Amino acid sequence: MPPATCIIASRTRRCRTGIGAHAPPSISRSISLSDPSYRAARDHQRTRERRRRRRRRRRRRAKMSWQTYVDEHLMCEIEGHHLTAAAIVGHDGAVWAQSAAFPQFKAEEMADIMKDFDKPGHLAPTGMFLGTTKYMVIQGEPGAVIRGKKGSGGVTVKKTGQALIIGIYDEPMTPGQCNLVVERLGDYLIEQAM
Repeated sequence: MPPATCIIASRTRRCRTGIGAHAPPSISRSISLSDPSYRAARDHQRTRERRRRRRRRRRRRAKMSWQTYVDEHLMCEIEGHHLTAAAIVGHDGAVWAQSAAFPQFKAEEMADIMKDFDKPGHLAPTGMFLGTTKYMVIQGEPGAVIRGKKGSGGVTVKKTGQALIIGIYDEPMTPGQCNLVVERLGDYLIEQAM
């Protein structure tokens, strides 16, 4: 077997024989920690590491789409049950993300919901419509949460700075569980200034 001759490629030593053995450095130099070239190289390396960490964080944040919030946070399982449908809708009525079973709604329905947040009690006489379903408006938090009931199911709508978080439930899920899921995500988005 021929002796291993090593080449330097981007600060690593690779063996030409392909065996993978690393040869010890052939040149040894005493480096002072106060040497300007050492400090410059160290600072450059630290800057590169910081940039790498920032890029990784940005990529992780970018992967968290609105659909991910619906799929993983609203449609999550609580005590063996989950919401029937959920969506995140902008204040203008544009759907940002929704579950497959979320009903098709009209722009006027979202406008009425937004009006109830601005003027609490607006929906009380007529009820809240979402798609083809009419919900009786029950106690909520004025300007923050609207709750609706229809038979054994219902709906919770939480307003954030830029969006409405909507969760629709049916038995065996309870109104309290629906409120918990929807309001928890809404509170998180409010903390994030969304």
